[in-house]
Amino acid sequence: MTSNTNSLAGGNDLSAKIDQTAADKLINSVKFPLTLVSLSTPPPGILLTEEVANDNEIILKAERVKELLDAFAKASLTNIQSTSEIPDDETKFNLEALGNISETIESAKACLRAMEAPQTPTTAGQLFSFPDKAYLEAIVNGGVEGLLETTKGLELKAICSDLRVIADNIPNLGLNGTKVSISNSKITVKATGQLWARIPSFHCSRWCTRWTISWRWVRLASVSVSVTVDLDAYIEILPKGKILNARAHINNLRLAYPILKEIPLEKIANSQLEDKLIPIFDAGSFIACVPVVNSRFGIESISIPNVAGSIQIDIAIKQV
Repeated sequence: MTSNTNSLAGGNDLSAKIDQTAADKLINSVKFPLTLVSLSTPPPGILLTEEVANDNEIILKAERVKELLDAFAKASLTNIQSTSEIPDDETKFNLEALGNISETIESAKACLRAMEAPQTPTTAGQLFSFPDKAYLEAIVNGGVEGLLETTKGLELKAICSDLRVIADNIPNLGLNGTKVSISNSKITVKATGQLWARIPSFHCSRWCTRWTISWRWVRLASVSVSVTVDLDAYIEILPKGKILNARAHINNLRLAYPILKEIPLEKIANSQLEDKLIPIFDAGSFIACVPVVNSRFGIESISIPNVAGSIQIDIAIKQV
C-alpha cells in the first residue's frame, strides 16, 4: 500500500493506493475452503401462503405449470417403458411429484364413489352433502395434465430450502478501482430444491355424510445436489463513512437439475452477501497518521477512481 499527500485545500487532498501485490498477499492469507453462503429455510408446510414470493420462493407461471404437469403425466409411461433402466434425476423427480399430486384425483374419485353409493340416512338424521359433481368429474377425467384448468386454483411454487456456496481454492484477483475481477476460482454448491403445490383435497366428516373441499400446500418433490462449478463473480469496493469495504457479488449461479433450474440462486446468494462487508481500509486511521492534519482536519469525502492494477483511495479533507 502506498500513500500521497497533496495540498490541503479542496479536491482530493490525500490519497492511498492498494497495489496488486498487497491484494495478492491479502487473499493468500485467507484459509480455503471458505464458506461464502450458508442458508437454510424451514419447510413451509401449511404456513406457506400466497404472498409475493421472495428470492428463494418462485411462483411458477401458468405456462410452466402446464409443462410440468404434462411431464408428470408422461413420467409414469416413461418409467413403464424402461423398467430395466435406472430412472434419471428428472424422471425420479417427476414420478415423486406425480404420486403426490395424484392425491387430488384420488380424493375426487372417492368422493364420486360416495356420491353414487346408496345414501342411507344416519340414526342422527344427518343429510348427505357433496361438492359439485361436474367439478369432481372434470378433475378425474382431466387427469394430472389437466389439473391447472379443472381445479380452478392450482399453483406451483419452487423453493430453495438449503443453499451453501463454498470457495474451494485461492482465486486470482484483478484490481480495477471499484470493481475487482475474480478468476480461476472453483466453488462447491450444495442446494436443495423443493416443488410445492396448492391443491384441493376432498374429504368427509360427520360419519362421512358431509363431503367438503379444502385447499392446502403440499410438497410434491425435492432434489438435493452437490456440484463443483466455476465461480462467476466479482468484488465491489464500497466506501461507507471512513471505512472502505469489499463485498462479493455473484453474477450467475444456475444449476441444471429438476426444479433448481427454475430458481435464480445468485439472487439468494447475493441477498446474504449484501450484508457481508469486509473492511479493507480505514481512512480515519490513515488521517490520524498524518502530522498536523490529524488534529486540524477531518474527512469530507472518499472517492475511488477507476485505476487499472490498483485500488486508489482519494480523500478530500475539511478543516474542523
